[in-house]
Amino acid sequence: MPGLRGFLEDYAAAVYREAAGFLEARRRLLATVEGRDLSELVDLGPAAEMLLGGFQASIHREQRYPPRSLARFYRDVVGVYVAQPERLAARLRDGLPLRLAGWGIRVASSKTKPLAAIEAVADAARALLESLGATPPEPGQLDTGDPMWAPEALHRLLTALIRGMPPYSREALVLYSASATVTGALLESLGAGGLEDLGLEEHAELPGPQGDPRRRLLRARESSPLHRYRCLVYAGARLLGLRELEPFYTLPSPISDLVDAALQSLEACPAERRELLQVLAGRAARRLNCLPRLGCPVEPPCLPAGLHWLEATAALDGDVLRLDGLEAGVGETMDALAPLMAHGLALVEVEEADGEKRLRLGLLQPQRPLPR
Repeated sequence: MPGLRGFLEDYAAAVYREAAGFLEARRRLLATVEGRDLSELVDLGPAAEMLLGGFQASIHREQRYPPRSLARFYRDVVGVYVAQPERLAARLRDGLPLRLAGWGIRVASSKTKPLAAIEAVADAARALLESLGATPPEPGQLDTGDPMWAPEALHRLLTALIRGMPPYSREALVLYSASATVTGALLESLGAGGLEDLGLEEHAELPGPQGDPRRRLLRARESSPLHRYRCLVYAGARLLGLRELEPFYTLPSPISDLVDAALQSLEACPAERRELLQVLAGRAARRLNCLPRLGCPVEPPCLPAGLHWLEATAALDGDVLRLDGLEAGVGETMDALAPLMAHGLALVEVEEADGEKRLRLGLLQPQRPLPR
């Protein structure tokens, strides 16, 4: 598949431009309003609208900031707000004009979860660009005099993120699968060239018939473009999954959609392969709620409710895998894992201890739990 390097560079540049532009605009906004008396900002119409758009003075405290109000967006997402909203509301209920009601009430700021997630996205996009030898672009220029600058800028960032995440494009799915573990057989089926230049390297050769491409294990080198891409996907998925964004945007869940695609792919496999995965799953030593971190600086996204990331270590006896009474050929095990590998949701590592070879497996739980 041609153009994977270009795809990565264009994607990371677009995401970085939007994320860095948002953060820079917020810094300029804070320089204008933070610490100032609200009464001073009345004549700055846009600033007052950002802080008080939709603010309700006459209803209960918990409804002070309606879900889709501009004031709530700037408080919960941008982290800019009036420090004493109840005092302000009481004065407004008493009939004072905003210029007098805002006297002595300061504008404050805080680092919100969305803001921290946007910073993580910007850092991950920059790291990916640097691993590609590319210079990060200048941050996007935003007019903070427009009260809608922040909701619109974040919408552009979220759109840019989604476009380059799996499973929403063929390129993204190939890159994400190669950022975990792939076999030589899977690499051939992907038909993707140039992955070695992006950090895909030989990890091990499993026991088995000579020339069997299922024996070749390849994985992404740490800090390579492939590895940095996975970290950007992680950062993007964390941002897209924040509850603070739910009142303002209708967003997809890339991890849920990726899991759905992987499980649908498994359903099309022969029954014996699905059964082998079920047996492996039943012998897992660890069950995690989130994906493995894999050296990324950000916390990995969590899986949909009821699903787990499973980890197990099996002994290798020639070309036979042995795990708690299970015996399976290496080739058939790789065949069973292939649909998960194709979605970046399986890891296979070979390790040697005390003269014995072992296979460390990590995989998505291969079946949703039955409803109760």
